[in-house]
Amino acid sequence: MAIDGADGKPVARYTYNARGERIAKTVYGAERRATTTYSIYRDQRLVAGANANGVVTAHYLYLQGKPVAMVKTAPQTSLTARLLTFVTTLGGLRGHGGERSALVATYAG
Repeated sequence: MAIDGADGKPVARYTYNARGERIAKTVYGAERRATTTYSIYRDQRLVAGANANGVVTAHYLYLQGKPVAMVKTAPQTSLTARLLTFVTTLGGLRGHGGERSALVATYAG
């Protein structure tokens, strides 16, 4: 799917897979420079976003099957910004932490 401006030049382009999930978005900015981001799915659920170099720049968190947060990471720190999930004995999401397992956010539930 393409969206063009009044001048007929592209503003954005979207690519979808056979399931109807958006897998790529290209936005044309200043001087018509294109910036592409990719959507990463697992079991038909959006779990992450990546830049054109394949570096994960966003993680999507779910609680009981519903989206509750998007965590953006800087591309240069993506290795150290990996998320670890802390799960209670009942299986509910309690929070998430960084690579060294330090709790950086909690969720009431």
